[in-house]
Amino acid sequence: MSAPVDIRGQKFGELTAIEPTDKRRGSYVIWRCRCSCGKEVFATAKDLRSGNTKSCGHILRADITGQRFGRLTATEPTNQIVRASVVWRCKCDCGNETFVTVKDLRSGNTKSCDCLNHERRPLPENFVDGTRISMLSSTPTKSNTSGIRGVSWSKQKQDWEAYIKFKGVHYHLGHYKKLEDAAKARARAEEAMFEPKVEEWKSQTPVLPVPVPVPKKDSPRCNIYENKKTGGFRVRIMHQGKMINLGTYHSLREAIDVRDKSRTELGLPPIPHE
Repeated sequence: MSAPVDIRGQKFGELTAIEPTDKRRGSYVIWRCRCSCGKEVFATAKDLRSGNTKSCGHILRADITGQRFGRLTATEPTNQIVRASVVWRCKCDCGNETFVTVKDLRSGNTKSCDCLNHERRPLPENFVDGTRISMLSSTPTKSNTSGIRGVSWSKQKQDWEAYIKFKGVHYHLGHYKKLEDAAKARARAEEAMFEPKVEEWKSQTPVLPVPVPVPKKDSPRCNIYENKKTGGFRVRIMHQGKMINLGTYHSLREAIDVRDKSRTELGLPPIPHE
């Protein structure tokens, strides 16, 4: 067994190693340490070096009442301890309450009740008052037995049930013997709930002008491909889905003449010359 490492005088978090003791934890020497608050602590060199033991525990039990951490204000501690850290009840600036460990508050891992994350995450363009407009006209799921969104067959009552969900609330619209009656009930609910939001979204969405397509202009060298290695000019024409190879020529003038003649014979529009 190797000789124990002398860590006398070294600091580990809030602890300073004073001297080794005769006690052991397994094969590890237990050291007597002094915390920054004055209290003595006994820990192995392994726990000190790994960071498992950093203080006598006064940091975890520290009173942070009224202290602000981002948008959170610590109000009172709870009896719950998570990962060796006391959980505190906190009040967010938005008015919500949340529970966070001292460790997460001090490290900055948690700065709000999660409202900050929602603000950073932009909503899609078709959101109005928390409602996604595109979802109001989505198609029925595969499990739908009627083919009409919000209408399904009730095995228990042996009739058609109509319902609608809006802003997380499920509304029951009744049971009907006829499918068309259930569909009408659903349509009336959509008109009352969905259409105002759709109209609001339309009123807020600017109408952009329809872009005028710019006619494509053919290059003077259309259908002509220059081979920079050999210096030749290859002529190829696409006609009725087929590529017609008209050969390779030494001069550009000769390639243009062949191309123009072939396009005329094929009934294709002429290409402007340079």
